[in-house]
Order: sequence, then structure tokens, then C-alpha cells
Amino acid sequence: MNLWQRLVFRLYGRLYIGHKTHEGWKGSLPHYIIECPTHGRVVTYPHGYSMRLECPRCQEEERENRSRAED
Repeated sequence: MNLWQRLVFRLYGRLYIGHKTHEGWKGSLPHYIIECPTHGRVVTYPHGYSMRLECPRCQEEERENRSRAED
């Protein structure tokens, strides 16, 4: 990240890095770098109707924990 990007990241807690499309998606979504307290800086995109930014690693761990609890 350059100086300007670091400043934006510190001020807003996220940094826009562009629109991307994943396999199976019909369109693109904005992707951001955010700071996760557990995993550090991660790339993510808005989720749900509220367009919240969540750590994908934390989400994966939560899914794994739920599937273990169901077994």
C-alpha cells in the first residue's frame, strides 16, 4: 500500500481494491482490505443486505465449528 492508501485504511478501516467476480457469480462486487483482530489484513467483499464486511477466515472457522457441533 502506498502512503495515501495507508492513510485511507487507517481513517476508514477498509481500503477499496476493485471490483471482482468469483466463479458462479453473475456480476462483480467491490472488494476491500480490512483488518481482522484475529487474522490481520484480509480481502473481503460486502455480505448480506446490510453489505457488512466480514473476515472470510473467521467465517470459515465458524462454519467448521458449527459442522463439528452438529456431528
